Amino acid sequence: VLSPTSPSEISQTTIFVGAGKSIPRGFATSASTRHIGSVTLVDLAPSILESYSIEIPKEMGKTPFDWEASSKSDQQRIDQLILMNKGALARESAIGPITLVLVLLSVVAILFSVVALNRGGKWVWVARFSVLLGAFYPTATYLLKPFYLSLQIPIGLIVVLLSICIIGAGLSLLILNRFGIIHTVLFVAIYNLGVHMVDIVFFDGTLQFNSAFGHSPIIAGRFSGFSNQAFAIISISMVLIVAMVFELTKQCPEKIRKYTCFALLIFMIAVLVIDGAPFLGSDVGGILALVPTVFVVSMLIFEKKIGLKIIFASGIVTVLTLVGFALLDLTRPVSKRTHLGRFAESVVNGDAGVTVQRKLGASLRTFHSSLWVYIVIAFVAFCIFLFIQHRDLVKAAFKLFPGFRIFVLSGITVGLLGMALNDSGVSIPAMMIIISMVPLNLFLEKTTKELKEKS
Repeated sequence: VLSPTSPSEISQTTIFVGAGKSIPRGFATSASTRHIGSVTLVDLAPSILESYSIEIPKEMGKTPFDWEASSKSDQQRIDQLILMNKGALARESAIGPITLVLVLLSVVAILFSVVALNRGGKWVWVARFSVLLGAFYPTATYLLKPFYLSLQIPIGLIVVLLSICIIGAGLSLLILNRFGIIHTVLFVAIYNLGVHMVDIVFFDGTLQFNSAFGHSPIIAGRFSGFSNQAFAIISISMVLIVAMVFELTKQCPEKIRKYTCFALLIFMIAVLVIDGAPFLGSDVGGILALVPTVFVVSMLIFEKKIGLKIIFASGIVTVLTLVGFALLDLTRPVSKRTHLGRFAESVVNGDAGVTVQRKLGASLRTFHSSLWVYIVIAFVAFCIFLFIQHRDLVKAAFKLFPGFRIFVLSGITVGLLGMALNDSGVSIPAMMIIISMVPLNLFLEKTTKELKEKS
């Protein structure tokens, strides 16, 4: 193992070299990373023990190295690893400024929304543009991942990001003028959901690796499937799509609405499977948060009451879904298993408490060591403002727009569960808030206009 020692001021990846019987010329990988060319330190000891046919202790993760043969030359493989390291360094240098700009955009957008509700006029358009700008920003950071090296200077990357967001916001305003609120929110939600779904299903999560809000080979331990921030984006976008389609079809005949609701249920299950399936990444926290959310959304669109029986049933289905994915994961070779399979083994061995404690601790630390908390604080202040000055406006919006009510109740559910069940903590609801400000702003302003017209 060749490792850089302290001369470097910036953390970077480490070179690992392995040779021996049954090791082909190629790249190492492991169940920890599930990314060819990447392994972690915790994979080393299990690999040594396995090579000597020594039983791996239950306290140690069963993540031995796997070897992927490659027809590339030595120099090509070296160049690929160098490129990976450069990408990781570019990502680490950009993440701070990118996050800071997003936080500032979001807080300012919330502030403008407050002013727009109180003063109206030109502030309405300023608020609309600012919330739309923020809603396009997070996913744009994934789209720009292939250009991180050519835009190494963070300011250059941010300028391009803002340019993409301005174009997205401009298109959204055109859609708003021509087709109205529902289509505008659908456009934003489909953009945010579609980019990540296409990336995972068709490109094996290429945009998730080494992107600003994706997986980092320097600080993360899992490099496949959706990142925690991507989960936040797809989950709130899923809720928005369901709510807006429901709102769009509320005047349709009952039979069409019924078929639409079933189609929306199938759509949500598809999102859940893509997020939780072991062969696509197996997001444990995502499963735990999405299954109850799907239950809540389903009850709302089918206009059923949410009682204790439904809550209990959602808990049972959540456990069964998790067990089902875990059993599927355990049928795969040890080197291919995800953290879901390993967590299932730790439950059987009675060691799951250590994992839960570690993730809970990581989640709690984000509340006092993360810029994301400022978005949550600003949003809570916005909600208090609505409760004090515009409580009747929110009630009227719930009554006029059933889809808006579904979005709010479901959004609260997935936001709280996502925060509680992911080690990224406060960044999960913060990312959801950024996108949620679009429907909140548009529907509240629309309600204000309709109430004025009636009076």
